Amino acid sequence: NHKELVSIRKEPLFINGKTSQYRVFSYRYIKYYFDELSLSFKPIQSPFFDISCKEMVEGRSQGLNDKNLISNLTLNYGKNLMDIQLKSNFMIFVDELLSPFYIFQVFSCILWTFFENYYIYAGIIFVTTTATLISSVISIKKNLKAIQKDGQYITTLKAFRENTFQQLSSVELVPGDLVEINDDEIFPCDMVLLSGKVIVDESILTGESIPVFKEPLKPLASPFTIADFPQSVLFSGTKCLSKRVENKDQRVLALVLNTGFSTTKAKLIKSFMFSPPDNFVSNKDSLKFIFGLGLFALVGFCK
Repeated sequence: NHKELVSIRKEPLFINGKTSQYRVFSYRYIKYYFDELSLSFKPIQSPFFDISCKEMVEGRSQGLNDKNLISNLTLNYGKNLMDIQLKSNFMIFVDELLSPFYIFQVFSCILWTFFENYYIYAGIIFVTTTATLISSVISIKKNLKAIQKDGQYITTLKAFRENTFQQLSSVELVPGDLVEINDDEIFPCDMVLLSGKVIVDESILTGESIPVFKEPLKPLASPFTIADFPQSVLFSGTKCLSKRVENKDQRVLALVLNTGFSTTKAKLIKSFMFSPPDNFVSNKDSLKFIFGLGLFALVGFCK
């Protein structure tokens, strides 16, 4: 299990219908608050947790018209933006240097230099290892910057607020906003389609080049989850290729579900950034092998 030190702070949150100060911390870009009833830290739940499809379609399709509610939702979910903090070059360098391969190379240089006096061979090992390490750091930094840039996508769209459609920056979107969908638009957050039909390019998430047909959510009595109704969900980062309506005056409307680091796209990005160490076992074996070689070398020198 991954362990990490985090700082606990106090912030105002809108929980159980009221705004209060809570002890909170952020772990891998997800905010947790201290629940006095369970005496434990919990992630902030989605406002659409455990509600039916019928309530989604009929009860949440009027947009957000209360400024106080919008402010409270912003307190909980923050801006609709993935502001990814990058490691410094030095920290990336240290992480790479502590891998078994580079540890082995360092000990090899020490061995050939101080015990065998093979300065030229040790110098070659040092130069090639340093070049490889620098190349690895540059490559990792480049990939992280690409991920950071991809997470900072900002666009402008029409949202239904204060009983009218108005131009709104995607950064200001919160769960519960009702937005209009247009052709050639990249979705800035996860949304559920309420009216009209859409053809979507989901290749950024699935790798499949075949367009996906999306249809409006039906007012069923069953609980709504993204996993159960993916055919009605417009995922963050995917693109609207074409929209279809029954008449020219009809709008294609969608309800914002998740924003920021709670979206499906954000989960995909975090899976790259915080991927489990698949080579953990091999690293342990490598360290054992290096330790064994060190013991044999020590025995040889003692003789």
